[in-house]
This record gives sequence, C-alpha cells and structure tokens, in this order.
Amino acid sequence: MRATQPSPPGEPPVRVRLLGAVEVVGVDGRSVPAGPPLQQAVLACLAGEPGRVWSSAQLVDAVWGEQPPARPEASLSTYVWGLRRLLGADAIVRTSTGGYVLQVDGPGSDVVAARDAGQEASRLVSTGEPERAAEVLAAALGAWRAEALLTVPGPGADLQRTGLHALRVSLSEQLAGLLLALQRPEDAAAAVQDVVHADPLQERAGELLVTALASAGRRSQALAELQRIRTALRDDLGIDLGPGLRRLATRLVAAGAGPVAPATPSVVPRQLPPASEVFVGRAEELRQIEARLGEASGQQGALVVVRGSGGLGKSALAVRAGHRLAERFPDGQLRVAFRAFDHSARTRTAGDVVPGLLSSLGVPADEQPSGVDDRSALLRSLLAERRVLIVLDDVPDADSVRALRPASPGSATLVTTRRVLSGLVALDGARELVLEPFEEGEGLELLRRVLDRDDGAEGAVAADGEAAAQLVELCGGWPLALRIAAAQVLAPHRPSLSEVVRQLRDERTRLAHLAIPDDPLVDVRAVLGWSVRALGADAGRAHRLLGLLPVDCATAQVVAAALDVGQDRAADVLDELASHHLAAPVHDLVHLHAAELAVDLPDADRRAALCRVLDLYVAVAADTVHLIYPSMRAPDAEAGPSTAAVADATGAARWLDEHDDLLQRLVALAADLDHPAAHALPAALRRHLYQPSVARAWEQSLLLAEQSARRHGDRLAESLVLPLLASVARQERRHDDAVELLRHAARLRYGDRWYLERGLIGGALFEGGRYREAVAELTAAIEHPETTDVLRVDYTLHLGLASTALGETEAAAAAAERMLPLLDRVEPDLAPRWRVEGRWGLGSLLRVVGRPEQARTHLVAALAGSRRFGFDDATGETSTELAVVEHQLGDDDAAERHLQQAVLVAPSFLAAARSNLAQRAVLYEGFGPVLDEIGRRAGQGS
Repeated sequence: MRATQPSPPGEPPVRVRLLGAVEVVGVDGRSVPAGPPLQQAVLACLAGEPGRVWSSAQLVDAVWGEQPPARPEASLSTYVWGLRRLLGADAIVRTSTGGYVLQVDGPGSDVVAARDAGQEASRLVSTGEPERAAEVLAAALGAWRAEALLTVPGPGADLQRTGLHALRVSLSEQLAGLLLALQRPEDAAAAVQDVVHADPLQERAGELLVTALASAGRRSQALAELQRIRTALRDDLGIDLGPGLRRLATRLVAAGAGPVAPATPSVVPRQLPPASEVFVGRAEELRQIEARLGEASGQQGALVVVRGSGGLGKSALAVRAGHRLAERFPDGQLRVAFRAFDHSARTRTAGDVVPGLLSSLGVPADEQPSGVDDRSALLRSLLAERRVLIVLDDVPDADSVRALRPASPGSATLVTTRRVLSGLVALDGARELVLEPFEEGEGLELLRRVLDRDDGAEGAVAADGEAAAQLVELCGGWPLALRIAAAQVLAPHRPSLSEVVRQLRDERTRLAHLAIPDDPLVDVRAVLGWSVRALGADAGRAHRLLGLLPVDCATAQVVAAALDVGQDRAADVLDELASHHLAAPVHDLVHLHAAELAVDLPDADRRAALCRVLDLYVAVAADTVHLIYPSMRAPDAEAGPSTAAVADATGAARWLDEHDDLLQRLVALAADLDHPAAHALPAALRRHLYQPSVARAWEQSLLLAEQSARRHGDRLAESLVLPLLASVARQERRHDDAVELLRHAARLRYGDRWYLERGLIGGALFEGGRYREAVAELTAAIEHPETTDVLRVDYTLHLGLASTALGETEAAAAAAERMLPLLDRVEPDLAPRWRVEGRWGLGSLLRVVGRPEQARTHLVAALAGSRRFGFDDATGETSTELAVVEHQLGDDDAAERHLQQAVLVAPSFLAAARSNLAQRAVLYEGFGPVLDEIGRRAGQGS
C-alpha cells in the first residue's frame, strides 16, 4: 500500500481514485486496489458521479455493453458487495427503484474534486485571488497519476476516459491562461506543453503554448510549435490553422525578436452555479441532452430546448447537464438568466445580456461597440473561435435564443423555458425535451434523499412509507412542491410526514402550505402566478373559470361555453393556455391555483359561465347516448347539430367510460349551484346508466339528481331518475324498494296510465324472486296495445325466465317462440348494445327451456356483436353461456375455447355473473363450477 496525497484542511478525504489505476482510500489515508477489473468498472460509474442513482440496466450497459453475462443482476450484486467491503456497508445504497448510488462525504472521488477545482478557480479569480486559483488548478492536475481508469474495461469506462481526457485538457488550458494573466509565461508553457505534444490538434492549448513561449522570449520555439501544429492539422484533418493561431502567427512575424503579449486575458469563464446536491430522476433527459450536445464538435451549434411548467426542475437539469458536459467545452460555460417569468424583476432581453457575455470572454466594457447589433456580431465572432456551452435559462421567446446562439462547430446551446418555442424546432433544428412531474418512485427517492441527509429525520420515508406516497400524490410529483414539503419536515418544530400530509389534504389551504416564507422562488403559488400573469385577458379569464370545473374539462368546446365565444376563438385561447403549460393536461396544483384566482371574478360572471358549461354537458351527454341508442333521446330534447365529441357508437361508449368520473363531478357541481343539470344530466344518460355496473357507481349522483328534480318540480326528470335508483336497489337485493320506486316513477310520468310501466315493474318483481306477480305484470304489459315491440322483446324474455323459475316449462317455451319473430322484426332498429343483449337473452332462454342447439345459434350471434363493439362484460357472459351449452351438446373442445375467452375478460363480468347466480340459481344450473373455473384461471377466486 502507499499513502495518498493529503486532502486540503477541513475537507473530507477523497475515498476513490480514478485518475490512474482505480484505488480505494482507507481511513488511514492509504490506498488499496479496488478489486477485479469489472468491479472497478462498477466503481468508476458510481464514483464518477457520487449521488447519482444508477439503474441496474444502466450499470450493466456501462460494464458489459452488448455482451452481458447470463445473470447480469447477480454479477452486479457480487461486485457491489465487494465494493461495500472496501468502502463501508453504507457507502453504496440500493434505492427503492432498484438502482445504486454512492453516498460519501465530500467530493467522493478525485474526478469530482478535479471538476470542482475548475469552478473554484473561476470563483477565486472573480474574488481577486488569481494566485490561489492557480494553486487549486495545479493541485487538481497533480491528481493524475497516469491515464484515467487505467486497465478498466467496458464501454462506460471508455466513455469516461474520453471525458476525463477532455477535463485534463480543459484544466491545463485554464491554468495556462491564468498563469499568462499573472505574467508567468514559463509556467504557462509548462502547463500545456505535454497536452500539445500528446495531441497537436488541441488548437486552444496550442495557442496558449505558442503565446507563452513567445511571451517568454522563446520566439524560435514558438514558431517551431506553430509549424508542428500546422503540419498535424494538414496531415490529419486537411485543414489550416484556426483563426486564433493564424492571428498569433501574424503577430509573431510582426514582433520580430520581441515578446508577444496575449491579445486578451485568457481566464476561462465557468458561470454555471453549483449543481444541486440532491438530484433525482431525469436520467433519460440527461442522456438525450448529453447525446445531442456532447457531440457538438461535429455539428453546427447544437441546440436543446428543455420545456415545462415552473417547479419541475428545468434549471436544475440544465445546470446538472452543463457540469457533466463541461469537459467537452474547454473554452468555458456561459449562463444567462432571462427571468422571463419572474415578475419580481424585468425580463431581460438579448441586448441586456450581451455586454456581460462579452466581458466574460475578455472584452472590457470600454472596448465594446455601442450598438446592440454590433455587440452581437462581436459576440458571434468571439464564439466562432471557441468551444463553449451557453445555458440560456427561462427564456421568453425564440428570438432571444437566436441572438445569442453560437453557430460554429464545437459550441452548443442549452435552453430552458416555460413557453412552447416551436419555431426553434422547425427552423433552427432544436431538439425539444418536455419535462413531466415525477412518477411515484422518483418522488419517493427525492424525499428519501432530502430527508435522509439530516440525522434527525433519517429513515422518515422508510418509517412511514404510506404517508410518503400520499405526499408524492398530493404534490402531484412536482419536484419543487416535494422539496418544500420535505423542508417542512426538517423545520425546527419537526412535524412528521403524516402531519404534513394532513395539512396538504385540505385543497383550500394546500398551496398556502407549499411555500417557504419570504422566498418567492420556493413558493408554488408564486411560481405558478408568474405563468398566469403572462396570459392575455381571455386566456387569463378562461384559466380562472376552468379552475372552478373538474380538472379534465379543458376542451375548446368547454372554453367556448365558459367565455361565451366562438369555437375558433376558444381554440386560440386553449392554445395559449397550452403554450404556458396551463392546459392539456392540467396539473392538480395548477388547477387549485386557478380556482384560487377565480375569486377575483364577479359572482354573476362565474355563475353564468358555469351554467353555460353545465348546459353544454347536458346536450353533449344526450347526443353521445343517442349515438348508441338512437331511439332513446330525452323526450324534451330538440333536434339540431350534434354536440357529441365522437362520431359513432363505439366512440360514444368509450367516451362515456372515460368521462364517467367527470360527469359525476359535474352533477355534484350542478347540485351545489342548484342548477337543473343536476337532474337533467343523469336523465340524458339514463340508458347508459341502466348498465348494472354503472348505475351502482352512480348511486350518490342519482340521489342528488332525484333531490334536484323534486326541488325544481321536474316530474318527468324525476320519473327518469327513479328507475335508475331502482336498478341500484335491485343490485343490492332491495327488490321491494325497487318495485316501489318503479311504481312511483310510473305514476309521476303517466299518472292514471301508470300501467305503461308494468313491464319494468314486472322485471323488478322477477329480480326479487316474486315470479308469480312478475308473470302477471309482464303478461299485462306485453298484451297492452301501447307497448312497443322493442319493449315486448325485453318483457317476453323476462316472462320466459319467470315461467322457468316457476317450473312452467311450456309457458317458457311459448315465450321463446313469441320472442323469435319479435327480435327478428325490431333488431335492425336496435342500438348495438340492445341487439347483443337481445340475442344473448334469447339464447339464454332457449338454453333454459332445453333447446341448446337453437341457443347456440343466438349466443354465437351475440358473441360476434359483443366482440365487434367491445362490450367486454357481454362477451364474458355470452362466452360462459356458450361454454355451458357446448358442454351440454358434448363438444368439450368448443366449451374450452369459450371458457378461455371468458377468462380474458373476467374482470368485466365475473362479479356480476356470480351475483346473478346467487340470486337466480334455478335459472343458471351448471354455471357455478364454470364461474369458479373462470375465476381460478383469472386469479379471481370466489
């Protein structure tokens, strides 16, 4: 073993050495080898970026590339175990998402220390300590003992070696430039001589070497180095000296035997702020940024735009990426904060920031041109000779980017913005990345990393994982909101995670809790407000009104109703909201903020807008249901252009399923406003709501609808809602309640002619097992002259089933005979769902009366229709029926095929089928074992 160089006083010691052979430093300051080569490769990844979470897949790719072992995860675990023995059990942490992260105090590795040295040197120069800056750079370069990652295999190590070589070159150039400014040309020449001799194509280093030699009076050596560089460029690349070296050659010739002074100060600008100590996720975004900008040497000014709402970590991502790419931009990293959405300060323009950039590149203020265009031209000229990364943060528009973007090969621009800058993608070749909130795993990892830094809160996430997950959900995965919530846990009074969750559950005060007092940069409400204040008048009003509606209401149709404007204007407003990340989709915190702002609108305006939207949804619901059930339009509906957002029955069924929760929330909103949509909306949806699985989920909304209809004296609407409540009662086996609800509905709707509803009442009596009463009511309804053939089909089916339950097989068979011509006659006019249910019902009745071959014919037709229209519940029920029928007919192979089909859609029908079996076992003989087998195969045991 050998002792390592001591760390600076007060700094934790470097734990891993990568700048040469890979070694681990013990607590006694002595270094030991880091194990076998592949174990070193794993360590190189983790120690190259301490604090970064590496997924197992990323480590496998970095260590083995395209030839991983048979069990890469097991091999990886073995190497991590070996590294923990060297570094300590707590040094390498396995995260909840299955990744690995190196957690050590201080820089962790000599690579990180070397990267930090470049930034520290720039800081020291800016505070007037250039001599100290030179010492820091020299110490960093002294950490190289040989080629970095000596003997370490794998594509990850190859990539790191390239980057670390670039870092070494960059630090050497930075040191040489600083020594020239300190008038130490001999030392400057020594700082870059090895770099240039090893790689004459490093033009920036060559320029510094030639300048240093000439400034030291060694003109002949300077000319010799210049010629050597020219020859290498011509032989290897077929090009001549770059602009900087050509000007230097001219000055050398003009100076004769005298010394040559550098044209401008040579301090390399490194303006990126420190990267966040805790950085989680965004691995794919980082990969794309590095892939696009890291190869900038072969492109004309590579450009990446990172877009997203405030508080998602755009600036943190840009800074992190900038530091990781710093080695590839040896002439510096420039950063400009435009403050486009910071309304505490004026948005800066390109003209405002160019003077500062010129000063950073060594042009004193008194030597800069006076006009904005001339300054911009000078900036582009200076950047044309350099390899720089420019980070433009929070930019307001595309023109600001175009004015500052270097177009030369070797430089790159990284932009962050809240605005959609499509022009940069279309005209300037930008790669756009859109940031989204964290998924739960990333949010939990962020909480864990923030909270576990503090000894008093260590293990808070593990101790209360449920509260942590709820916190991520309440913050919507927003990094800023999660950091603020974590800061509250770390506050002096130290509330628990559960206490913070309890505070945030109240939507009325959630945003108030997501703020650090007196700091608008860590205040979710303030950050969102900056975006809202950038909106035009109509967009600002629409944003506030949408906050009063359920979160997923933001469509052009709804905006048009809310603002009382045309569709074209509404589409423009929605586009403006979307361009500020305030629509499609709307984040929960954005929605809460919009609702807070809506209190600024006059009460009458708010109510009028909401009423227009509710009226719209009643019309949309009626038109959408009409696509599925053409004969079921509400009795008082007026004909006109359809407001439905879809064109056919399949799309309508999908729309109703996807908007189910939204429609229920609109009923609740209408009830709060005492608006008739509270009962009109369920009435318009009534045929859709007759589906058992849907009606039960709507029970609370239906109760609100009934109360609203009674309050408004709307007897027709009440008569339409009560049968839906009866359907719920039937599912809950409150059959007597269902019968009374149906009788009340019939009297409300028909008065003395209530007998027109006797068929529905008969169906309820059948469901309740009151078969004899059911037969009487159904028979009367079927025989009544005002009963339509469509209803006769349904009533005849129930009459046949009730007769079967009474053991009256002949009566049941007679019902089946009557149903056959009825169904054939009305089927062309039926909606798809009714056609499927009609054939399925007839097939079931024929099976019950002992006619399996006829049953099969109708069940096969029903199955074809259910598959065509995507009715999974009907597909499951019909497949089950067919499995039983085929078994009765002796074709067990066919029965097995239908059984497998039922298993595929088991979640959509199995619970309802078991309920039917429990209620009417006499009608479903032989179904019990079949349903049990379906449940077993689908993992839904009874």
